[in-house]
Amino acid sequence: MFKIDVSSSYERFGLEKNPFTDLSSEAIRDIEKIHVSQEIDSRIADILSDVIGENSGIALSLVGPLGSGKTQRLKGVHKLIQESGGMSIYQKIDSNDIIKTTLDIFSYFSEYEEEEEIEQPLEEVAIAEESEFGEGAYEQPYQEEKLSFFQKIKRFFSGGARYAPAIEEYEDSELTRANYNSQDIGNQLIDYLGEYKRSALIIDEMENILTAPNTDLILFFEFIREFISNMPESSVFIMACTNNAYDRIREINPAFVARLHNELFSEPLSDERAIKLVQKRLEYSRRKSIINPLYPFEESAIVLANSMAKGNPRDLLKLLHTTLFTATRDNFVEFIDDRYLAKVLTGPSSVEEYIRRVPSDLREDVRIIIEKYGGGPVTYIQLAKDTQESVTKQYTKLEELVAMGILSSEKGKYQINSSVIQMVRASIRKESEKPKESKRETKK
Repeated sequence: MFKIDVSSSYERFGLEKNPFTDLSSEAIRDIEKIHVSQEIDSRIADILSDVIGENSGIALSLVGPLGSGKTQRLKGVHKLIQESGGMSIYQKIDSNDIIKTTLDIFSYFSEYEEEEEIEQPLEEVAIAEESEFGEGAYEQPYQEEKLSFFQKIKRFFSGGARYAPAIEEYEDSELTRANYNSQDIGNQLIDYLGEYKRSALIIDEMENILTAPNTDLILFFEFIREFISNMPESSVFIMACTNNAYDRIREINPAFVARLHNELFSEPLSDERAIKLVQKRLEYSRRKSIINPLYPFEESAIVLANSMAKGNPRDLLKLLHTTLFTATRDNFVEFIDDRYLAKVLTGPSSVEEYIRRVPSDLREDVRIIIEKYGGGPVTYIQLAKDTQESVTKQYTKLEELVAMGILSSEKGKYQINSSVIQMVRASIRKESEKPKESKRETKK
């Protein structure tokens, strides 16, 4: 019904592609190159350094809205612990099934054994790590201030030998809700991770499990509470979730939240850090070096976009993606300032333009809302059936569209932005009238 020409070229801006397309950390190979440290990163680094220095365990929560960088930070810690020879379990929750989630956590041990069989000898790993992060690398303590978040964490986890204990595979077929003993499961995880010099249990997107029955949630959080109550030395537990989810967890099991040693809350991007983030993104996709590292953007555009995104990194990238995409199709644009960005992000002149402004990975969702539901309202459950996405993923995508101002929501129902809804419905009426006009012409 609505056909869009999506051809565009970023070469005239000296770019290989749109640097704001990949939003999640999973899609970017060298995440360290584009990470912009914030105050929360320093706090995480300080906490972890204390844990390693004192051979103690620590449990903390990382709380913030979608797109605030929680997963990126968790993945950074997970990767660095693994590279140091530690055992790190990173579990992104994708369902509300506590049995599946528990078994997924324990599956890391069997996977680790399989990897050990094909890896190089442990002695070679230790030698390689020592040469890269040995004493020579840390002879000048005064350089500490210049280290990035990832470099700081890598320093803390660089020492110590790697252990390769013989671990018996968890008998996952025996675990059911009937025999789900939170204390036994927690102690078993303690025993397993206790075999390692350093370890971590990292649980991401904890909000996705909260639709489980309360009885299940109590069992699961009691298992985690048992683990953090007696966690091994030099072990870290980190849980990430949204603000609303954290309030819900506190309501379900206040004893679990009380066991956490630290609560860290994501802070919005400052304008200075937003500019730095954009600069790093542009440099990462640059075809050749350019005198102005922000080209084609001016600082005024980034500051305005950051204000519109309320300091949320993912929302900022979405807005810049749309603006840059539009600029590539306009031959008269030489640079992008706050005026051009404001012009692009105001109401579109047609439905086709409206769809074209939507990032490609979300465009099909918007198209379905327009063509099947007349612009809405529609629930995320209804749309999940159409897109064949999980309910959780569909909800996340719609909330991103709301944050960008492309959709609006009320009481769990989503619809096209009010500035476009009349155009959408007028276009649908026009399409429906075409067959009637054809019939009249045939009769004549």
